[in-house]
Amino acid sequence: MKYNGLRTLVLVAAVVAVFAGVAPLLHASQGEATEMTMQSQADSGVVQQAIQAKFDSDINFGESNLVATVTDSTVELSGRVRDEVGHGRALDIAQRQAGERKVIDQTSIEQVYQTVR
Repeated sequence: MKYNGLRTLVLVAAVVAVFAGVAPLLHASQGEATEMTMQSQADSGVVQQAIQAKFDSDINFGESNLVATVTDSTVELSGRVRDEVGHGRALDIAQRQAGERKVIDQTSIEQVYQTVR
C-alpha cells in the first residue's frame, strides 16, 4: 500500500512539474503569436501607406481616385483610372508592394474620348 501511495505521489509531482514547465512556454507562444499579429498589422499599414503614397505622387493618377486597402493576406485596389496605362501602372505598384498578399483589382477604367476637329 505504501508503495502505491508513493508511486501516486511521484506521478502527481511529475505531472505538476511538467505543467509548471509547459505553462510558461504556452504563455510565451501566445505572446509570440500576439507579437506576430501586431507585426503583420503594422506591416499592412506600412504597405497601405507605401502604395497610397505612390498613387498620390504618380503623374498617371492625377485625376484618379485610387484607394488601396491592405490586410494581412490581400491588397484590394478600388477607384477609377484614366486609361489602360494607368490601370497597368496601378497594378504594378500594388503587386510590387504586396509581398505575399493577393492583389484584388476592383478598379474601373474611365476612357474619355475626344473628338478631333
